[in-house]
Amino acid sequence: MIHAKLVRDNIPDEIHARGARCTYRLLDQHEFVIALCNKLKEEAAEVDEARYPFRHERMLEELADLQTVLDTLLYTMGFTSLELNAAVNKKMREKGRFTNRVFLEQSWEPNELRHYDIDALAMTATLVIFAAGVITAIAWLCLLFFSSK
Repeated sequence: MIHAKLVRDNIPDEIHARGARCTYRLLDQHEFVIALCNKLKEEAAEVDEARYPFRHERMLEELADLQTVLDTLLYTMGFTSLELNAAVNKKMREKGRFTNRVFLEQSWEPNELRHYDIDALAMTATLVIFAAGVITAIAWLCLLFFSSK
């Protein structure tokens, strides 16, 4: 089985302990940062997968994995927990938290015409043209009907 991914330090020993074999290498700093970023995506996907079916213990384990990778990346990049906390607090002051469950669906600048506005205008124009045609047809039918009597 080919894995080609970053694993926890004890994984090769666990593989050997069960009688299996593996190959691995130690990454240089640049490769390690890239592998950690990829691992963050992998662990975030596993957190997402843990929602269905939701099991509290599995979700907690996946969040722990995500936090471990994040902590390792912070340390590897030379950031301290104080720097991270300061950045978190700054972001919360500027943008808020996620406690209110705000889910942004669309936004547009004042000078932008939204795509659905263009679609709505086209649909309205089509309906107006269609309605005008129907009214004209009804008027002609009425004219023909009443003029023959």
